[in-house]
Amino acid sequence: MKNKKVLLTSIIAVALLAVVTIGITIATLADKTKTLTNTFEPGDITTEIEEEGEGAVKMSRIKNTGKLDCLVRARVTISPVEAAEVIELTGKGNGWDWSNWNNGDGYVYFTAPLPANKGEQSYTDYLFTGIALDENADWKSLGIDTFDIAVYEESVQVNVHDGEKVISALNDDGTYNKDKADAVWAVYEASKAE
Repeated sequence: MKNKKVLLTSIIAVALLAVVTIGITIATLADKTKTLTNTFEPGDITTEIEEEGEGAVKMSRIKNTGKLDCLVRARVTISPVEAAEVIELTGKGNGWDWSNWNNGDGYVYFTAPLPANKGEQSYTDYLFTGIALDENADWKSLGIDTFDIAVYEESVQVNVHDGEKVISALNDDGTYNKDKADAVWAVYEASKAE
């Protein structure tokens, strides 16, 4: 009987020791575990085309109305196609910050990041300031009564993630880099294709 009491006391002591050990472990873990909530707001890139001027030709430029700096490109089309052959957009190029780097893709690219919330600095230069009509064109034989000039624009963040790394259109010192900007646009194009 005495051996049974010793055995029972030993079992109770081991069980008590296990309960105390488990309790201390749970208390220690509970004491060190905390919840931290990080709230992120997605980037906001919003751009819009603004027109100025009166009469037949309005000068178009793009404004960054979002929260982040962005890259901008635009496409200007003249329709019908016959009109595009006898109309030239004037005031484009000439030291303005637009360039057609990727010849053949139909876009002109603004050659600097477009800042957000910087007043006049949040605008691109004008895409064009007027038109020149071919004086020798026979508009009636071309079948042109009217024509339209359409401006389409796209914008993308200055920094994009390509799935493996972040690509920035800027150098480490914050200056603009055309080759890096081309890489950002390539990531954007790939995302549109998906």
